[in-house]
Amino acid sequence: MGARRENQQDRIASGVASGKMSAGQAAKVENGEAGINKEVHADRSANGGKLTPTEKKQVNSQQNKASKQIYKDKHS
Repeated sequence: MGARRENQQDRIASGVASGKMSAGQAAKVENGEAGINKEVHADRSANGGKLTPTEKKQVNSQQNKASKQIYKDKHS
């Protein structure tokens, strides 16, 4: 999951650098990413450092949604 977070951060930075994403759009997506990261940290703390299959599915769904928002922001 770390590589995916890093990739999405790179996509956001690329969008801002190219002018395809505004600072406001980037901030909104980054705030969403921060919320996902906090949730993962809390879930891992509660489960001995691991995510349950249900939690993994939920995090993946949230990351998919963030990815789609990045794409939408960069291509609108």
